[in-house]
Amino acid sequence: MRATVHSQSAPERGQMPGASSPDDETAVATFLAQFNFRAANRGAIGLEREFFIVDHDGRLVPRAPELLDLLREQDHSAWDPELSACQIEVKTPPRFRRRDLQDDLRRQEAQGQQAAAKLGLSLRVLEIAPDDMPLDIYPCERYSNIAARIDTGALLAGCQLAATHIHLGVGSVQEALLVYDRLRQKLPLLMAEGDHSGGERLRRYARMTPLCQPPELRSVEEYFRVALEQGFALPPRTPKDCWWLLRISPVGTVEIRVFGAEPDHDRILHWVDLVHRWAGIAALKDE
Repeated sequence: MRATVHSQSAPERGQMPGASSPDDETAVATFLAQFNFRAANRGAIGLEREFFIVDHDGRLVPRAPELLDLLREQDHSAWDPELSACQIEVKTPPRFRRRDLQDDLRRQEAQGQQAAAKLGLSLRVLEIAPDDMPLDIYPCERYSNIAARIDTGALLAGCQLAATHIHLGVGSVQEALLVYDRLRQKLPLLMAEGDHSGGERLRRYARMTPLCQPPELRSVEEYFRVALEQGFALPPRTPKDCWWLLRISPVGTVEIRVFGAEPDHDRILHWVDLVHRWAGIAALKDE
């Protein structure tokens, strides 16, 4: 059954079900303030692509810090670390035109490969890395905290997976919940579209983070309640600590996280078309 997205008009704005205290309203407002919804980005697409780092023999190597330093020296600021020091990711800007997104995919991949080549390395699109890969963690507080909370098996699962994430811009939390609901109903189809491993990548992802299935969210208040229960509503944790396969992102998007690592740019754009269609938001412009 389709979820009903409640508006935030008085008197129910910011209230938890069955409660109406000022403290409840303040907590919900604090939660929502962590999201940057912008009407100007409605329908825009942003992509995140994850790559493994390999040496000249094709072996995974934990050299993300060195490679990221080089990329940043070259003013390529769209590149970021991942949990594994054997992996990096790149993000496109929000785009409305297919041609711009195609150009981003080509240009960014070339940037990464050229920088890697200067270090005697290359980037590889690989959905699941071998079980004997290095388990070096990228040296930062966030990833150190994640690694400290999980066992070795979960850590391996988290390190050895790579994906393509699609962000769809939305203009408000109400629209985010509506789009989330539409895409959640299509989640099995999206999972099948993005699968290159017979479901193994998503099984291993669930090994790392059992709370990965997106729940039904019928209102802003229910979203806040679930976020409280799962521990990402309020500081020091944030909505970035939500690991659902479909989630509402703090950057003001609905983020689809079910797609595997993909070398074919046309295939990625096909996924984008499906997301637009099933979300009920206008597609990318051809010109």
